[in-house]
Amino acid sequence: MTGATLTTNERRLEPTSALREIARAERFDVRLRFGSAAEASRYLRALTSLLFGASTKVTATLATGAPREDLTAEEIADRLERAGINRLRFALRLGEHAIALELALFGSEPGAVAIRAPFTSGPATARLWLQSDVDVVPPIAALALPTTAEALALDAAHAFVGLALRCGGFEEAELTGDHPLSWNTTKPNDAAQPVRSSLRDAVWSTATSEGAVALWVNGLRTGLDAARTRARLVGAVRPAHA
Repeated sequence: MTGATLTTNERRLEPTSALREIARAERFDVRLRFGSAAEASRYLRALTSLLFGASTKVTATLATGAPREDLTAEEIADRLERAGINRLRFALRLGEHAIALELALFGSEPGAVAIRAPFTSGPATARLWLQSDVDVVPPIAALALPTTAEALALDAAHAFVGLALRCGGFEEAELTGDHPLSWNTTKPNDAAQPVRSSLRDAVWSTATSEGAVALWVNGLRTGLDAARTRARLVGAVRPAHA
């Protein structure tokens, strides 16, 4: 699929470590809440712009229930602004592995967005770089998603939440599970860890101490505790319903 700065053949996977780990990928929900339905729609338009060029196929489920696979990023953004789309599915490739990332609005909770994607508990070994579509300009022009060999690393959730913050109207986010993670703009307790951005908001991480704190994430642990916590998240997510 073309129409964005990055095409399928130009997708960049940037190695960050020689370490490779075979870890089981499971689908998790990242739920984000905004102050209004209009702000949630703005976020979906921005994320669509970033994901569109890296996707091999994009499926939009219209408000009527009909699926469309022929829409451009600009057409999707226009329909989102007019509440004409309820769900989006992006088919992506990580090396030899195909994954799907789904975005959905909650009819019962205006201002809420769900991101469903395969995450793995293994450490990030690369970055999937997303660049915005030329016809739909988001507040962040490029976004890096930490990945493993077969799925998104859990740290990729920081990038999704960071984009939400920059889009405006962001209130809070959570990754559902037995040991959930949550993100806030203020520090909720002493255990919360700071999330900072770099490279013009393209990279979001808890690993750096440089720059201003943009977000606080609660539920992360360090060292062996972090690995055990992430492993226990497997299989704990309920399906999202739009």
